[in-house]
Amino acid sequence: MREGLDEVSSANTRYVNYLTQSSISLQILLKQVDETGRRLAALNASHAAAPAYVEIADDYVRNAQQLWADLNRNADEVAMLVESLPSASDEIRSRSEEDQQRAKTQWTALQQLLRMDRTDTQKRFDTAKELSESILGADVGSIRFGDDVMHLVDEWRSSRGRLNTVLGWTVSVFVVIGAILGVVAAFVGVEVEHGE
Repeated sequence: MREGLDEVSSANTRYVNYLTQSSISLQILLKQVDETGRRLAALNASHAAAPAYVEIADDYVRNAQQLWADLNRNADEVAMLVESLPSASDEIRSRSEEDQQRAKTQWTALQQLLRMDRTDTQKRFDTAKELSESILGADVGSIRFGDDVMHLVDEWRSSRGRLNTVLGWTVSVFVVIGAILGVVAAFVGVEVEHGE
């Protein structure tokens, strides 16, 4: 029983450490997305020619790639945390599979974007922007799911702690009862049979 608790605790610690690093990475990515948005707003205000939009489209493509990498890693890390739970419900395992499937779906869309004709600037720009937003939404969903799983881990660890306490008390009571029975047997004169 202690072994399962250690495994879950270790997986939870790993996930928390990863989530800290991922949060920093996501903040940097969101600053890049924000900067791309500002550049787009400035471009729209200046009524620039199409070639400048190519650069913005390229930025959105890069943003989509980086956001997908973050989404993929989040989905993998949450899946490992779910797998560490010996008693993870079918619902949690199903949600984990859905989370990983969302990442795969976004990967497919990203691959289509990367193969898209670069000469159709407007379509490429629109697709890249929409995909960046879609991947970000999926990433936030994965992070929220990870938070749900962390709460489940906390509940599981707490219940295991209570179970260990109850088992400890039970063993203590049986030891005391055994000692009392031994003393009573000694006073009553009951002899313990030794096998040869």
